[in-house]
Amino acid sequence: MTARIFDSEAVSGARQIEALCRHTGFNIKRLSEESGLSTPQTLYDIKNGKHGFSREVANKLRNRFPEINMTWLLLGSGPMLEASLQSEESSASAESRVPLLPVSAFAGPIRAFSEGQLREQCETIYSPTRGADLALTISGDSMEPMLHDGTIIFIKRINESAFLPWGHTVVIDTENGAFVKDVFPSQNEDQIIARSKNPKYPEMVIPKSSIYGVYRVLNAVKSFGLM
Repeated sequence: MTARIFDSEAVSGARQIEALCRHTGFNIKRLSEESGLSTPQTLYDIKNGKHGFSREVANKLRNRFPEINMTWLLLGSGPMLEASLQSEESSASAESRVPLLPVSAFAGPIRAFSEGQLREQCETIYSPTRGADLALTISGDSMEPMLHDGTIIFIKRINESAFLPWGHTVVIDTENGAFVKDVFPSQNEDQIIARSKNPKYPEMVIPKSSIYGVYRVLNAVKSFGLM
C-alpha cells in the first residue's frame, strides 16, 4: 500500500494566501476587507500555519473572487483559477499594461495624458487588476492612512453624469487639476464635495461644470511592491 504524502504548507493555506495576494494585488488586510471577513487576523493565522481555511472563510473569498478554484483554496491542489478562466488570464496578460502618468499630471487636467500623444509618451506598467485605464502615483499625504505618498493607483473612468459613488475614493479630473478624494453630494446639485482622508486638509467644493472626468480607483500598489 502506497502512503499518501501531504504537503502541510499547502493544506494549511500559507501558499494560497501568498498567491491570492499576488493575484489580486491586495495585502492581507485589504484582502480580508474585500472578502467581508470581520478581522484580517484570520488570514494572518492561515498564512502562519495556525490552521487552514474553514469552509466559511473559503466561501467568502470565493464569493469575492469567483475565478478562484475552491479545491485549490481548501487543499492546495489543482490550478488556482477555474479552468474556463485560465485561457482568459493568459490572453489578457499582454493587455494588462497601462500608462503610468507622471506626478506632473496632478498639476493640470489628466485628460491631456489619457488621450493623444502624451499618453503614448507615458511609461507603461503592469496592472494587477483588469480593466484599468491609467495609473497614477500619489503625491502628498492628503489621503493617508489609506493612500501614502508614492503609492501607485490604477484607475478606470466612469460615467459621472449617470452615477457617482458617493463616499468612495475617486480621481476627479478638473480644469484646475486632478484630485484624489472621497466624493460626497452637495446641497447644491451643481456641485460636489471632495474630502481628504487626512483630517488636516479642508474639504473642497467642486463645480460639476469644471469636471472633465471621474475615475474609480480599482487598486493600489506601493512603488516598491504590492500593498
